[in-house]
Amino acid sequence: MKRHNQNEIMSSLRAMTLFRGIYRRVAKRLDIDPSYVSRVARGERRAAFVTEALKKEIHRAMEKARLLDGRSVPVTSQRSRV
Repeated sequence: MKRHNQNEIMSSLRAMTLFRGIYRRVAKRLDIDPSYVSRVARGERRAAFVTEALKKEIHRAMEKARLLDGRSVPVTSQRSRV
């Protein structure tokens, strides 16, 4: 069983809190209803401006959680295996 260190756990919790409320944040920024953002995200509706705003917000959240490096590339673990 793999043991997670405290830094990994805290990083995961931070990432989860950044993604919580993403539809609400996008809806507020675009001055639309969060349920519409949710429907666009699920593919029930199409709206390019909502899709683009969602992409930007997800990217911002991933950068804040340090899940992306500065080049929009996912950060991978560089630990060596023992």
